[in-house]
Amino acid sequence: MGRIRSPNGLRSHEFEKYMVRWGVAGEGFLCGIHAEGRSVYAVRNTKMFTAINRIRVRKGEGAELEARFGESSGIESEPGFIRFRLLKQTWAMKPGEDEDVDEYVSMTDWESFDHFTAWTKSESFRKAHSRPRLDGIVSSIPAGYEVINERQ
Repeated sequence: MGRIRSPNGLRSHEFEKYMVRWGVAGEGFLCGIHAEGRSVYAVRNTKMFTAINRIRVRKGEGAELEARFGESSGIESEPGFIRFRLLKQTWAMKPGEDEDVDEYVSMTDWESFDHFTAWTKSESFRKAHSRPRLDGIVSSIPAGYEVINERQ
């Protein structure tokens, strides 16, 4: 089963006996169990992929971005799609660095990098990216990450 931690001391055969899957199926998964009245969790290295886009907009001009991301492009029905989130920064370790912009992060989670790249060739991707860039966007920095560990 790979490398699994059980902080409450269950041995691996006990863990496998009581395992329940949360979220994605396949090789990589996050799982939790309840055995003999004890709640425990286990984390396994995953091959899940997260695509992130840091989007900076001029201060006060984020409403149009929020509305656009609130509309569905059909990504929800793509194979391997897990979830989408749009985050708006409300706190920073070093406040005041860029007081003239608001920062957003769009995040999509996928079962694998292959699912993500297949989406980039799909009709829902073209639909999501076919409109003109919003005037208020100062910068947009996309990046992708392999999920190493996850807890819920």
